[in-house]
Amino acid sequence: MPPMPVRTRFQVLDTYRFFAAFGVLVFHYSQPWAPPGLESIAPLTEFRLFVDFFFVLSGFVIMHTYGGRMGDLADFGRFIQKRLARVYPLHLLTLLAYAGLGVLLFAAGYRFNQPEYLDPSAFLPNVLLVHAWGTTGHMSFNTPSWSISAEFLVYLAFPAFLLLVNRIGALPALGVAALLAVGQDAARTALGLRDWTEATYDYGALRAVPTFIAGMALNRLVTGPLRHLAVPWWAAHCAGFAVVALMLIHASPYAVIAMAVVAVGAIALAEMNGPQSALASPACTALGDASYAVYMLHPLIGTALFTMLPRVLKLDEAWRLPLAVLAALVCVGVSIAVFRGFEDPARRALGRWPLAGPRPKAAE
Repeated sequence: MPPMPVRTRFQVLDTYRFFAAFGVLVFHYSQPWAPPGLESIAPLTEFRLFVDFFFVLSGFVIMHTYGGRMGDLADFGRFIQKRLARVYPLHLLTLLAYAGLGVLLFAAGYRFNQPEYLDPSAFLPNVLLVHAWGTTGHMSFNTPSWSISAEFLVYLAFPAFLLLVNRIGALPALGVAALLAVGQDAARTALGLRDWTEATYDYGALRAVPTFIAGMALNRLVTGPLRHLAVPWWAAHCAGFAVVALMLIHASPYAVIAMAVVAVGAIALAEMNGPQSALASPACTALGDASYAVYMLHPLIGTALFTMLPRVLKLDEAWRLPLAVLAALVCVGVSIAVFRGFEDPARRALGRWPLAGPRPKAAE
């Protein structure tokens, strides 16, 4: 029998989820705020790997919450309902916002810089959350949502992954995750596709599989044989900083992801066995709650402040950096409001539908 979860919520990990979402925001905003002549800031390009940190963290949390609650098909149905209640409302809202923006631009005769992003043929795959399954030939609508499509795939496969981890054990499952990453990388190279850690619309859903399984296996280690290992907060935070440092020096993606696994485990152990961290404060909890909205809303807010505002106010290139800072601050504030006023109420409402049954005790 697998060990049962020993903690209802890892609040500091939630704060790190916000840091990762903000890192993706910085990655996407880095080009608009770059000084003239430096259209991309090279050290920030590896911040794309924060998405892989998300997948590790997602596997860890999903295993923690549902690893002991997947006994039959009804349990699986409740699990899928809960997960869709968490991610789908905001995905649908941003998708409709981009679709509406496309209609308005078309009616106004305005030419979008990347018209393929508003391709009507990609609308249905986005609605069905399969737009990172190789169903589209380009990024579309709210571009970060490709990772939500990837999450949907691993949610569907969660019972199979759970069976794997329970049957072979946590350490062998980590080995399987590593082999899947190497195999995926080799297969994409043979097919002439981009590096597996750059995959998005082009079968990017498979990118989540190794890291999600690694997060699941890590949870089994942290709540099992490593359960009583005391990790000081300074060491846990150093592991978190090391993830960013490896990105900044353009280390191998494998090294970054491996350190992400170490960091998630160290932070979780520090929360389980140490004193409360300042990163578990109410303010940090609010940021953690808003992390998904930061991730999903920052392109819309960036479009408004980087594209529309400079034209209306006739701002020159010197305003790029101030606009980027303003967009980031606005995004965080709006995201906190959206979580409280839309995300959380929508999740609760959808979670109360008859199929859901009793709500799991652990955090979702």
